[in-house]
Amino acid sequence: MSSLAQARLSLLSSKAILIYIIVTFSGVLLVMNYTSPIELGPSGMLAAFTVYYAWFFALFMGLAHVIRVARYRSGESDADQISAISGRAVMLAAVWGFAPLVVVALQSIGQLDVISIGLVLLFEAIASIYIIKR
Repeated sequence: MSSLAQARLSLLSSKAILIYIIVTFSGVLLVMNYTSPIELGPSGMLAAFTVYYAWFFALFMGLAHVIRVARYRSGESDADQISAISGRAVMLAAVWGFAPLVVVALQSIGQLDVISIGLVLLFEAIASIYIIKR
């Protein structure tokens, strides 16, 4: 593996993921405590949803790392694979981080119902299958 690839993979280490989760959670707390939708306006709401997406993405990245560590401890993975998250896991975390955001957006406009949740889950399943099969 080249040094550039190793440097890229080391960016997604457990410490980096933990720091990313803490920073994004701090951003969510700031948005929730110091602003309201009336004060923010349309561009502010876009920024708020971006912060929420970053937080959900961070949570799913952390979950992917926990799963990878558990697989390593059970003997299913090599030691080289535990040091970083794979590109496929990053793409899955990006897709899965979008679902809670869509649900929150649907709830905020009063359009959340069983059909909407089913469609979001269907979208997530199709996107996940596409990423896994790719």
